Amino acid sequence: MDSAYTINLSLSVFLLVTSVVVIVLQGMAYLRHRHISFLILALSTAIIIVGDVVALVPYFMQMAESQWLPHSIIYAIIGAAATLLSVAGIVLLFRSYRDLVEGHARANARISQLEAQLAATQPIQPREPPPIGQA
Repeated sequence: MDSAYTINLSLSVFLLVTSVVVIVLQGMAYLRHRHISFLILALSTAIIIVGDVVALVPYFMQMAESQWLPHSIIYAIIGAAATLLSVAGIVLLFRSYRDLVEGHARANARISQLEAQLAATQPIQPREPPPIGQA
């Protein structure tokens, strides 16, 4: 029982630390790009951090058997809320990336079209090489 306790406590602390690192990265991404998806993802990670703290409660407080079910229900609700927000943030991020790629493809097609028009209207004239000794 002691090894299971230690493993669960270690895992909970690890998840808390990694969640803090992730929320810092998401905050930096939001500050740089100002896209709502990063804000939603940061909010979901904040909720995950709350869930991580709730998961640690039994390790620091003595809980009666009657408190385990409400504790588990609260933990499940927090997890569900974080999951729904995470999915919403990822969907928004993927849509934004798709729009970016499609816009890039349209811009490249337009540039190719303009280059073809320019090439058709202006004959290419060979350049004279520079005299020897000059670069």
